[in-house]
Amino acid sequence: MQGQRLDKWLWCARLAKTRSAAQQAIEAGKVRINGARALKASKSVQIGDVVTATLFGRLSVVRVVSTVERRVSATVARGLYDDLTPRPANPGEGDTRPSGPRPTKRDRRRLDAFRGSDSQGGGDYAADDLAWRAGAAAGSIRPARRNCVAVAASTGGLK
Repeated sequence: MQGQRLDKWLWCARLAKTRSAAQQAIEAGKVRINGARALKASKSVQIGDVVTATLFGRLSVVRVVSTVERRVSATVARGLYDDLTPRPANPGEGDTRPSGPRPTKRDRRRLDAFRGSDSQGGGDYAADDLAWRAGAAAGSIRPARRNCVAVAASTGGLK
C-alpha cells in the first residue's frame, strides 16, 4: 500500500473516535505531518511519517509504522504506530484535581474559616454564631424564627 488518507488513518489507529472528528481536527489545524500542518483530510500518510495531533485536549506524537484497509481492534491498532509523545517530568504535573474525597459542607466551612475567606458571602460562621449567642444572652437580639417555639413555650404562647 502506497499511502492512506490522514483522516482514515487517524480513525483506523483509534486516535480519533470518528472519521468526521478526525476530519474536523485536520481542518482546524490540530494535526501536523512531519512538522507541517495538514490542511486537508485527503493528505496522504506514508510509513515513517511523524504525525502530531492535539485531539480531545491531549497531545499525541506518533510515528506511522503501518497502514490498514479497515478499522481494526484496539490492540492491533496500537501496532500501527510508535508512540513518541513526551511524558511529563513529574508524574502528578498534569493532574490538577485535589486528592481524596470531596469535602462536606462542614469541612468546607472549616476550610473557609481557616483560610479567612468569604466564599459564600456568609462571613465567618463561628464568629457570627458567637456574636448571635452573646447578643441573644444580653437581650439585644431578637431570637431567630427557629427559636420562637422555645420562646413561645416559656412566655405562654405566640402573639
